[in-house]
Amino acid sequence: MAGGLRFLLALMVVALAGLGVAWLMGALSRGGAGEGQAPEVVQELFAVPVRSSRQLETDAFNRLLEAARDAGEPWVENPLWISLAFLEDLEGQTVGIVRADGAAEAPASSTVTVIRDQLADDSVRAIWNEFHLTRDEAGAWTLAEAREAYRCRRGGQTDHFAADRCP
Repeated sequence: MAGGLRFLLALMVVALAGLGVAWLMGALSRGGAGEGQAPEVVQELFAVPVRSSRQLETDAFNRLLEAARDAGEPWVENPLWISLAFLEDLEGQTVGIVRADGAAEAPASSTVTVIRDQLADDSVRAIWNEFHLTRDEAGAWTLAEAREAYRCRRGGQTDHFAADRCP
C-alpha cells in the first residue's frame, strides 16, 4: 500500500473508532486478537522496553500547528492526528499506536505512542516515538514534547529501544 494511502487509511480507522486507545497495524491480515484486544504482534511491540530516548525539536512544528489552527484545519483538534502529522509517514510492516488521554472528557493532556516495526532498512528494525501534548484553557493543543528511540537489527540494541542510532 502506498505511504499516503496507508496514512489516510490509518486516520480513517482511528476517526471511525473514536476511542481514546486505538491500535493500528500495517499488516491488517494478522490475527490472534479477541474482540477489543490489540493483535498479538502489536502487543509484542509495546512489550519491548525503551531504555533511553532523544528529545526532538518541536518549536517549528508548533508554529505550523498554530498556523493550521488559525486556518481552521480540523486535524489540530485531535492529539492523535497532530502526532501523526509530526511523523509525516507510517512506514513499516507493522504500526502500533496508543493514545492515552489525561481524562475521558475534555482532557488537558494526552500521550500518543507510535511504534513502526519491520522497516525497510538494513540497520534500523523499528522506531519508537512518544508525544506529550497539552491543551490550554481555550482548547488549543500544543506538542509539549516529542521523543524518539531506535531498535536495531544487529548489535547491542536488538531487544530494546534506545536513543543511540543503529550501526
